[in-house]
Amino acid sequence: MLGPLEDLLNRTQSHLTDEEKSKIQTTHRNSMRLLRLVNNLLDFSRIEAGRAKAQFQLTDIATFTRDIAGSFRSAIENGGLYFHVNCEYTVQPVYVDRSMWEKIVFNLLSNAFKYTLTGGISVSLSVKNNNVELSITDTGVGIPAKEIPNLFQRFHRVQNVTGRSYEGTGIGLSLVNEFVKIHGGDISVSSQVDAGSEFVVSIPTGRKHLPVEQIDESDIDPEIRLADAFLEEADSLIEVPVDNKTDRIAQTQDTSYILVVDDNPDMRKYLKNILGRQFLVETATNGIDALQKIQDRAPHLVVSDVMMPDMDGIQLLKAIKENKNYVRIPVILLTARAGEESRIEGYQIGADDYLVKPFSTKELLARITAQLSLREKIEENEKQL
Repeated sequence: MLGPLEDLLNRTQSHLTDEEKSKIQTTHRNSMRLLRLVNNLLDFSRIEAGRAKAQFQLTDIATFTRDIAGSFRSAIENGGLYFHVNCEYTVQPVYVDRSMWEKIVFNLLSNAFKYTLTGGISVSLSVKNNNVELSITDTGVGIPAKEIPNLFQRFHRVQNVTGRSYEGTGIGLSLVNEFVKIHGGDISVSSQVDAGSEFVVSIPTGRKHLPVEQIDESDIDPEIRLADAFLEEADSLIEVPVDNKTDRIAQTQDTSYILVVDDNPDMRKYLKNILGRQFLVETATNGIDALQKIQDRAPHLVVSDVMMPDMDGIQLLKAIKENKNYVRIPVILLTARAGEESRIEGYQIGADDYLVKPFSTKELLARITAQLSLREKIEENEKQL
């Protein structure tokens, strides 16, 4: 039930403070992300059970694809990227399940945006040899050659790749592959590391390849539009410049300095807001960024996510604990992985504490306070000795 949240956000007369609005927006954005994940899992469940019955409709595929892609223009351009869309008019009739085609385009665009930090994204659609070909090309980080054969496997994720976020379930491309197969088509990918990727979806024109009972000659649009779920996630990955004036003032005060490391912008903002009431807080997007900031100014404590691109929390922890200048800095790891084994792994490499998501604010603050107090006592004892 997202209605109450949307009602609060859409009210023109609201007594909510900016902080309260920000919290509601974050909750709504993550609820939409969860809704998309649940819908993906339900789609897989239907496919496995043989209940994913497409309804193929005669569609102006060029206009339909152009409209879907256009929904992403604002997010892509706000992310500092160019966005080119070239969808040729098709003379041959094309039948698609419109809700599935929408998910195909949105998933591919969402992936391209997540892993393209500079340059841009291009969408093209044309007819070749009685097939409609959709091409989505980006100038992103690319995919290692050894990963490509497994790219469309369910729950497979490319490891240690730079992106706007390391979050994900590894089911988006697998779901796209299933939808393309249902249309009697295929999907291919070509990629070069640090140069970009191209995904090409090809489906036959006409209707002879489709089950007769699944062809819908009506012109009723099912209106299963998932744009909001994809666009809210894309918007959340765009970094907004912040004024560091408050931080500069805070640095002059006798306050513990905490470095928060997380690749998720919402989580960084949330942690900075709740911790900033008691401590001076700076944020980093991954382990490499964190080490640079630690070299600039050593924090009193580090709070780090485990799953991050480029350098994850485990690698960051090792780098801190193996450096004689930083070995005394307490490190609290945050992870979505539950269970005894994951905790043991963290403690074995020197984690001072370990919290499994979701965690309560009070618990996090209590553990941070305890670690800072313990560090202070150790330093006092060393001085006395």
